Amino acid sequence: MAIKKLKKETVQTEKKQTTPKKERKNLIIPESVAIRLFKVAGAPRVSKEARDALLNLIAKYGRDVAERAVKFSKHAKRQTITSEDIRLALE
Repeated sequence: MAIKKLKKETVQTEKKQTTPKKERKNLIIPESVAIRLFKVAGAPRVSKEARDALLNLIAKYGRDVAERAVKFSKHAKRQTITSEDIRLALE
């Protein structure tokens, strides 16, 4: 029996412009968090750019709150940040 080898055809597709992987790896919060948030909000599909934008926004907001909470804990001469520090930072 003769075995025929099939040639693999390569198909080239246009690549969409997305956020470079290096920038995406620098995200503090995993992509899965953004995907889950969009799913809970009812979005059937979300672009990578939208996910990255949401993650950057969450990271910036979280960093701001964390910095303010650190100031409150230092003012109270504590090293441990408490939920009260977070509450005060959000006011």
